[in-house]
Amino acid sequence: MHPALAIVFVCLSLHQGIWSDGTGMLHLADHPAMSALVEKGKKQLESLREKTNLPQYGECWMRSLDFLQHGCRVLSDTVQVDIALRFTDCFMEMSGQENTLHCASERTEPLKRLCMSEMTDRAFAVYTEFFTQTQNMCYFLQNQNWHRETERTIDRLGVFSRTAGERLELVNTMQDTLLTQQRLQHTLQRELLMIGHNLSFSLNGSHETLNRLTENLQESTTRHSLVLEELFREFHQLHRWIVGRYAFVDGLLFYGCYLVILLIFTSLPRTACARAMLLVLFCTGVASEWALYKQSAIQDSVLLDYYRWMIRQLALGSSVVTLLYSAYYYEDIPRNILVELRELNREILGKIEQLNPKAFGDPKLHKFSVSYATKHFKLPLVEEQPRYEYTHERDQRSFSRLSRSTTPTEQPIPGNVVESTELRTV
Repeated sequence: MHPALAIVFVCLSLHQGIWSDGTGMLHLADHPAMSALVEKGKKQLESLREKTNLPQYGECWMRSLDFLQHGCRVLSDTVQVDIALRFTDCFMEMSGQENTLHCASERTEPLKRLCMSEMTDRAFAVYTEFFTQTQNMCYFLQNQNWHRETERTIDRLGVFSRTAGERLELVNTMQDTLLTQQRLQHTLQRELLMIGHNLSFSLNGSHETLNRLTENLQESTTRHSLVLEELFREFHQLHRWIVGRYAFVDGLLFYGCYLVILLIFTSLPRTACARAMLLVLFCTGVASEWALYKQSAIQDSVLLDYYRWMIRQLALGSSVVTLLYSAYYYEDIPRNILVELRELNREILGKIEQLNPKAFGDPKLHKFSVSYATKHFKLPLVEEQPRYEYTHERDQRSFSRLSRSTTPTEQPIPGNVVESTELRTV
């Protein structure tokens, strides 16, 4: 019944609705007067549509009618003036007027007014006629649109009414079903309430049993936790003892091998001077590792091993660098002195030969000089000793200092050699 009342109300509203000439909205007015305007607009529109069939001027009328179709939807004074001007241009062109102003093509209102002021009386009369007809034709077009919209609205309302009736029937059926379900649910709720009471008694008994089990479990857990704490404490102490013994044996082996290798490498004369420094590095490494194990702040065994091997690597690296430095900068001073004396002996013999070549050619004197040099300098024979090349820069500097401090002229010559040389010369 409600959909039928809605349809009647909408039909009455649409029947009394009349399209406004200024705003494009429906308003209530006298229906007979507006019907006359609509009928008049229909005749005028049909007359213009017949003119679109003209072979020469039909296109102008067709464009004007298209503009009329769009302009009537938003009809205002400005749009009505544009429509009337377009129809006026088409009429004047069809009438053979060559000086058509085409005021509709002007973009602004002042220009349009200026153009309209220049119109002839005949053209202005035609414009006035079309201005009046434009409103009538728009009434007719909007009336047609209104009727079409009304029919579509009524059809949609009929469909909605049928759909609403079907849905109301469905709602009634669903309400009956829902009522039946509610009654059944009420019965089930009573049964559930009884079951809930029985279950509450059972839960109370279970709750007491659960409380006793929980208390027993807590006591058992407390005892087990104490046992586990004691077990873990003993295990931790055992682990620390094993790690300490392993670290002690490992350190003993490492530093024992380190000390043996140190003594072997420093047993050579070339590296013997580095033994004291290497022993200092050895003692430093042992002391550092012992202090590391006494440090109670570090509990992680992995971190302790890392620091321990870092200390050992630093000790080994420092020892290798010290050993190489000592071997590279080693100086054999006695050997350098002997080599320098050998060179001085050779220079002395050369000077003697330059002073008295004949005396030096005597085999006895030559044998005496060679035996004297061999006896006092403990070197091989000068004639049989090969030339020695020096490769080390520091040895060369020491040799140059010795050469400057002791020259061949300052070397004492035995008196027997001088006397024998003088006798040979005489």
